[in-house]
Amino acid sequence: MDNSQRVYFAKGMHSLIDEVLEGRIENGYLVARLKGAIKWVESLPKESVINEKKKKRKVNEPSPEEIRDVFEYWRKVTGRSRTRLTSDKKRHISGRLRDGFSVKQLINAIDQSQVDPWCQGQNEKTEGKKYDFIDNIFRNSSKVEKLLEAYDDSALGDEIGDKPELDELKQLSEKALSEGRIEDYNEIEGKIRSLSAANNS
Repeated sequence: MDNSQRVYFAKGMHSLIDEVLEGRIENGYLVARLKGAIKWVESLPKESVINEKKKKRKVNEPSPEEIRDVFEYWRKVTGRSRTRLTSDKKRHISGRLRDGFSVKQLINAIDQSQVDPWCQGQNEKTEGKKYDFIDNIFRNSSKVEKLLEAYDDSALGDEIGDKPELDELKQLSEKALSEGRIEDYNEIEGKIRSLSAANNS
């Protein structure tokens, strides 16, 4: 019950009490009025339901740390160290996190953008202009899915799962990311790419 509803209810009860004290209301009518008031209160959303909805919204809300981790990784990989985390960039990153993508998946999409012909301006239509900015990579869910599909195909080609050393590095990489150690994560990912290239040569 919000404040306006409380005021409405209180006024109704005061009015009813006045009528009873002044003898202007019969017992049968009094009972009917009270039952009506009880039904009205019971029809209101329960506080627990409201709180539960608020909790669900908060669960789906990306944390500032998650948004910054993705942004810092993108900044380092692309070499745009002077770029600031603006509200527009936050909106694109948080939007994809709300869509259900994990921080790891968004980072994988960033990695793929660095070898994607379109993102790197190697497509005839791009005329040499790069499209690996935050608003390009995370424009919508479809764009992220497309980059992740290409990333997964590349990972399968590297046969990372068949190499014990790469398996171990991959686990260390995921741990570093989950703990927010971006510097360590970047270093380990670099080793994984180097080993994968060596195995395929």
